[in-house]
Formats: sequence, C-alpha cells, structure tokens
Amino acid sequence: MLRLDYPEIEARQISIIEGLLPPQLLKLPSDLEKVDHTLNDERFEEPFIKKFNVTIGRGSVPIRPYIRLMVLKYSNEWGYETLEKKVNDSITLKKFCRIPFDRKAPDSTTLIKLNHKYGEDIIKELNKLLINKLTERKIIRGRKLRVDTTVVESNIQYPSDASLLKDCVYAVAGAVKKVKSVSKDATKGFRSGTRKIKKQMLKIVKVLRRRNGNKKQEVKQIVDEMVQTTGDSEKAAKKILKKISNKDDSKSIKAVKQLEELLEVTREVIEQTKEVQSGNMHIKNRIVSIHDKDARPIKKGKAGVNAEFGYKVQIEECEKGFVSNYELYKGNPCDDDLIMDAVERHKDTFGKAPDTVTADRGYGRKDNEEKLKEQGVKRLPYQGKERNPKTVKRLKIAGVLKDLKDGEQQ
Repeated sequence: MLRLDYPEIEARQISIIEGLLPPQLLKLPSDLEKVDHTLNDERFEEPFIKKFNVTIGRGSVPIRPYIRLMVLKYSNEWGYETLEKKVNDSITLKKFCRIPFDRKAPDSTTLIKLNHKYGEDIIKELNKLLINKLTERKIIRGRKLRVDTTVVESNIQYPSDASLLKDCVYAVAGAVKKVKSVSKDATKGFRSGTRKIKKQMLKIVKVLRRRNGNKKQEVKQIVDEMVQTTGDSEKAAKKILKKISNKDDSKSIKAVKQLEELLEVTREVIEQTKEVQSGNMHIKNRIVSIHDKDARPIKKGKAGVNAEFGYKVQIEECEKGFVSNYELYKGNPCDDDLIMDAVERHKDTFGKAPDTVTADRGYGRKDNEEKLKEQGVKRLPYQGKERNPKTVKRLKIAGVLKDLKDGEQQ
C-alpha cells in the first residue's frame, strides 16, 4: 500500500521524546531547511502515485521519507547501511526525513528493494520535475549546456574466456537445481560438469604460475577443453528443457525461463570463445558477464586503466552545475554521435536550445558544429589546435621569468 507519510506525521502527533526535547534541537540547519522546503511540493509525489498507487496490502516506506532518505544518501555519498545508521543516530536527520522519533529508519535492504522497484524512470522524472521547479524560480534558465561522458562500471570481476565458461557451467547447474525442485524426473541423469571445469580452471592457474615453458599454447589447449565441457553441460540442460516444457504451473514456467536465458548466454559465450581461440580478438558486442549481459568493455584512455566494464553514461549540465539530463548507453558509442541527442533533451526540458554548448574534443566534428548552429546555438566549444613549438618555448621562458620575479619580490 502506498503512503505519503507515517500515520503519526500525518496526524501531527507529538511523541513523548519530541515533547521532552528543547526546541533548538528540533530546528533544521539552514541547508536542510532549504532542501526540505523545495521537496514540500506535491509534484515530486505524482510519479509514485501514478505508477504505484495501491490501496491494499502492507504499508511500505512512505514516499516523502523515502525521497528525503535518497537525497541524503546521494548528496553525502553514503551506502545504504551507513544511511540507516546515520539517520537512526541523529535527531536532526530523523526530523528532516519525516520519521517519528520513536521509529527506526527503514532497513538498508528495504531501501535497496524499493530502489529496484521504482526503477530508473522514476529517477529521471524526479530530476526533470526538480529542473522545472528551479527554472520556474529562475535559479537556472537553460542558457548553457555542458556535455561529457563517463563509464558506470558494473559489479563484475575482470572477465576472461576461461572464467566466463566456468561461470556458465556453474549458473546452468544452479538453474537445473531449481528445475529439480519442480520435477525430479526431468533432471534425472544430468551431469553438470562443475567439478571437471573447476579442475580445468586450476590447471590454467598452475600453468600461469610457472616461469618456463610455452604457457600460452598450454592455456589455449585447456580453454579448448573448457569449451567442450561447457558445450556438454549446455546439451544436457537442453534435454531437460524438452522434458519439462509441457508443464504449465508458475514455478515450472519461471524455472524454464531462467534456464532458457542462461543457455542462450552460454551459447554466445562458447561462440565468442571459439572466435578468440581462432585468433579473432575484435568481437563486436562481446559479453563480459553472464549476469549482466548488456555490460561492455569500454576504453576511455584513462591513465593506468586499459578498459572498464559496464555502460557509457552521458551527463548533461546546465548553469550552476545542475544535472539537467543524463542518458545511459549500451556499448561504447562515439561521443561525437551523442551531442545532438543532448541538445534535443535540453530543448525538451527547457523549451529552447542552449545559447552555449561546451564539450571536450571527443565531440568535435565539423557537421556537429553546423547542426548546432542550425538549432540556434550561438557559442560553441573552441577546438584547440597544437601550438607552434616556438610559441610554447616563449611561454615557458615567460613563466620561468615570472616565477623568478615573484621570488625576488618575496
């Protein structure tokens, strides 16, 4: 059941603890008071009411406390457990989050589940509502746009072909175990191959620890064996699917669906491993995790980091550093293909194109400049050119002379 506030807050009941505390302890600091005043707008509750308004069932965490808890979490960069502890230990934070003093803050696991339930669309809508409110109050005007991309890393281990094959075999074995709880006859005679592939993985570790011998060729042979083991596990699981596919109860359908999805990923991992074994190192849409199939290897040219594994996100800022929009992309699209999308989103938010657009050289392309001018952008980012070596030398000498002069004056 969706609630806006806790019953005590809605009824404006003063608890015994609150009655005993001095008034100065109940007053919010100026920064939290401003945030609280901004959030006291019914527009921020509308997205939740539209999509999740249920009047039956057990009451969940009310919307107003939930929004304030998330503001504290992300503004202070706290984890869920830290957030729970900080709010429980602070009268001020409980007051800000509209949580009665005789109640505990929502459990960290509850907040994680709620975030998954509400999803990314709610976050985007809330951000858009906030930007609209700031525009109405003329705090921001949408005259400037700054665009940049970064990588949101997935929570996965560094992938290798061998580790992915091992993960596939273990995941298929786990899915078959769930099928077994529904139908023991269907899984009769199934051999998962988990022991075999674990031994093969240990072989690779031992070979790589050696300081002599042709390690590369030996590892390649072991990976070929792992491909065979994974293929055998996939074929055995497919036979189970044929036996159980005629069952129509909800548990069977769920177990079958999970196994089908895993077998699809397993087949893709086997095929891409065979490509690598044959010498093809440039595989489009390469899978790096069986549990996060859409994650991709992304190179951003960072020092000391060869590749990051996850998603590319484009962050779009307006005046005063407010994030007006953002977009998550699968794979690694070129930056210069994304700038016009950013301008369109800016127009959708503010009703007009920005006067100034700022971006790094990755967005620099001649036709992009022409398109931005057509959209009404007046000032574009200056694409720096390499300076003449003589000019650089003169600037260095001038800098040294300035430092010497400053030193003499001191």
